[in-house]
Amino acid sequence: MTADCWYLAFFREEAQRLEEGSEADVAELRSAITSNGKDWMELLAGELDANADVDEHGDGWEFHAPLGLRLAQVVHHGTDHRSQVCTALTSFGLTPPEIDLWSFGEATGRTRPVDLTTP
Repeated sequence: MTADCWYLAFFREEAQRLEEGSEADVAELRSAITSNGKDWMELLAGELDANADVDEHGDGWEFHAPLGLRLAQVVHHGTDHRSQVCTALTSFGLTPPEIDLWSFGEATGRTRPVDLTTP
């Protein structure tokens, strides 16, 4: 959850809702997730330049990456953790849920087969 807050901090002026290493309870996590979700939707609804430089810096260091790469990393980061959860479930003898985007598309009605044999 703190990674989501950290990634979002690149695109808005407001401070992170949860700091790395914080011990948030379930209510605080739910609040941050809800607020972050709204902010992500607002950000993605706007006009974005995938090549725009987004920098970060700290004490004695600086790093630059294009906005598009940073947004791709947000998605990839979550995928990595979902895969880890599936591996853990499998190690307990459980069948993990389908987590790929095609399954999500099918479950939410965002994909559909078309019968081209019917006139």
